[in-house]
Amino acid sequence: MSGILARLRDYFGDPLIVSSGPQMELTSLAESLVEPVNDVLLRIDATIATRPEFDPLITRRHFSVVASDYSISVLLLDVLRRVHRDAPGMSLEFRNPARAPPPNSKRVRSISSSIRKARIHLCNPARSCSKIPM
Repeated sequence: MSGILARLRDYFGDPLIVSSGPQMELTSLAESLVEPVNDVLLRIDATIATRPEFDPLITRRHFSVVASDYSISVLLLDVLRRVHRDAPGMSLEFRNPARAPPPNSKRVRSISSSIRKARIHLCNPARSCSKIPM
């Protein structure tokens, strides 16, 4: 705590807390900071505590998944079916980990736009076969 107090004292050019007999008291500058600092901390807390709503029926989010071809074909087909049924506006991008370039590279942007243009055929048992935009 004393290290943090030392940095704050240096930053503000004020002792912030002074000894007054057996007790410590805030300086006038420290007193003036109490309410604004509390307000900022409350806003930060509210921001962190607020969870964004997610409605799969109306979402337009894009997700990138790095998985092997085997994982995609064996494990993710059911996921794709559920995405098609429950989140029709969601798009998924699959990349092989062995060939996956860094996320911000030009190649990924090119692959992403190509994948978005592609279509995957899926059959929903309750409906006829349809396509999922990727």
